Amino acid sequence: MEVVVRSGVLNSANNCRYAFLNEDNILIFDSLVDPDALAIGWYLNFPTKEQSNNAMETNKSNQKQYAVSACMSNCNNFFAACDSLCLLHLWKKSEETGHWKVLSSRELPRKAQKAIFSNSSSEIIIADRGGKVTSFSVSNHDSPGKFLLGHVSLIIDLSISHDDKYLVTCDRDGKIRVSCYPNCYNIQSYCLGHQEFVSFVKCISLYDEFVLSSSGDGTIRLWNYLDGTQAKSIKIFEDTELIKECASCDNANLEFFENSGNIAITVEQFRFSVRCLKVCFKYQLFAILFYMQNGVAIYQLPNVAEENFRFIQFIPLKSEAVDVVFDDLGNLLILQQCKEELTLFLEYKENEKKYLLKNDYNKDLVFNIKAFYGDGEYFMDAKMDFEHLFKSSYEFSDDTENSKTKPLSKKIKI
Repeated sequence: MEVVVRSGVLNSANNCRYAFLNEDNILIFDSLVDPDALAIGWYLNFPTKEQSNNAMETNKSNQKQYAVSACMSNCNNFFAACDSLCLLHLWKKSEETGHWKVLSSRELPRKAQKAIFSNSSSEIIIADRGGKVTSFSVSNHDSPGKFLLGHVSLIIDLSISHDDKYLVTCDRDGKIRVSCYPNCYNIQSYCLGHQEFVSFVKCISLYDEFVLSSSGDGTIRLWNYLDGTQAKSIKIFEDTELIKECASCDNANLEFFENSGNIAITVEQFRFSVRCLKVCFKYQLFAILFYMQNGVAIYQLPNVAEENFRFIQFIPLKSEAVDVVFDDLGNLLILQQCKEELTLFLEYKENEKKYLLKNDYNKDLVFNIKAFYGDGEYFMDAKMDFEHLFKSSYEFSDDTENSKTKPLSKKIKI
């Protein structure tokens, strides 16, 4: 089972460079607000077989090549992308010319699921579709990978602590593992509590060091990762403010649910299963992307121990959100699967504590994104593998004498 994201937008941790991913190429900007930076967008193409130092096997040379994961280093000088041919490509930006140069293309054991840089930018850490995590050196850019750890389930996401001492991985079975880095055979803790797949993890600094996580069970949680205890939790599907705004939009995609197989989840979980989070440290906010809601929810991170996550607003969309990113100033860019309106830009108004649509956002950026994605025909539907991420496709009978499972046959309407 694969969870493929061929397109989207990502940025480095300090919001200095942004990369837009299409099916088979990459567009990088040094800033989303600086007109001079937007005048120069760097296009990165995957190396050919010859440029890859023959790393590409002959039997793969005719297969479709597209990005499955990518990451930007915190120093903003390196960019890495993993493709569908099980290759890891590494680029470096020249200090003299500003151009991006391919350093190497290395073979991966399996197709990648997620790739990140260590905060020191010395290693690229990759989780593959087989549940294994491998690190690759940046300086010794032709060296093979080094095995770090493995899960018995699909690893969906990973993050590394700010001091590069702990590596956090999460999987389809609802587990979050915190391992000492780079000696990942030493397990620091497990953060256990999610009832379904963990879709996102990120190490963040608030009033202490935490891991922020989201799940298909419709919850957002904050963990003390050193001891694995839960600090905060919110059930998104029980948030009355969010539900009220979503109900007025009535945009939950039920057609998928009705045409899919048997999914053993509640209506609320179905509507509010979380695909991923994007964090804005400038305003201590995070944006939620759902699998089944055509919209983005904005929440406030807790600033002190007494606070919990606080709902800010729900931004309805015409179609599915492909991805979102916060720019240098904390404004929100939404990339949606809509030919008529591919991008939306919203400015955060501190006095109103909410995002408002900004129609006069930088026209050069809008033009460049439109030219890069065209009509977005290669955007992948996030719902493609939604059903397969859940641990069970059956509901269990409450009758202990007859404990056999039975498929869900009744269609659920909201």
